[in-house]
Amino acid sequence: MKRLMTLFPLLLAACASPGEIMENPADAKVTLKQGPELATACIARNIDRRSVNIISDRRPMPGGWELIARVTGEATTVYLIAQLRAGGSGSLADLWTPGLFASSRDEQLADLLKGC
Repeated sequence: MKRLMTLFPLLLAACASPGEIMENPADAKVTLKQGPELATACIARNIDRRSVNIISDRRPMPGGWELIARVTGEATTVYLIAQLRAGGSGSLADLWTPGLFASSRDEQLADLLKGC
């Protein structure tokens, strides 16, 4: 029961729309080596490498790029949202992570951002 109570907020957040998720502050803010377009493509590749049932949608936005990754299935849920903008010689990224498990979120993010 304790484990179910731990997962319940995650399940509720994952069912929300990207707009609803982004109404809250980002879960992480990171600096990446690559520029926004290349870093967005890099994150999408890392997501593709991680799972076949997660699809990524990349698109330019004013001042940068956005990536929305969703887990497909009976009920499509948001896995990750990233908004990247130019910063220094690379990118600054705001990340919302409703589909990552809180207990290992930092490790999962490191894997998704590896090489970017």
